[in-house]
Amino acid sequence: MEKSTSRFDWIVVNLIFGVPFVYCLVGAASGHLFLPHGRGRGGDVVLSGPAAWSMVAGVTLLWIGLSVRLGLLRLLPDSARKIVEMIILFAGVALLFASSKLPGVVAA
Repeated sequence: MEKSTSRFDWIVVNLIFGVPFVYCLVGAASGHLFLPHGRGRGGDVVLSGPAAWSMVAGVTLLWIGLSVRLGLLRLLPDSARKIVEMIILFAGVALLFASSKLPGVVAA
């Protein structure tokens, strides 16, 4: 028997993915999704067009994949749910990697 996911877990997952999703969505919609490299060392990137929307889709799929893991599709048999979860997670990771190779990547 599977343990149900706590409300706290759902809140944490939704905060962890919801904030970056909104940031990426607003950036992609405006045409300038800024991704800082960190600590001011340069290497910042601005995504636009297909690259920005690929980033939005990747974050969304990772969010959905983890939600499936936490019990979003409880009606499916356990083995089918795991397969769906892994396909969604792999697609999300692939889109994140693809976002750096698509047109619209500019070093800031």
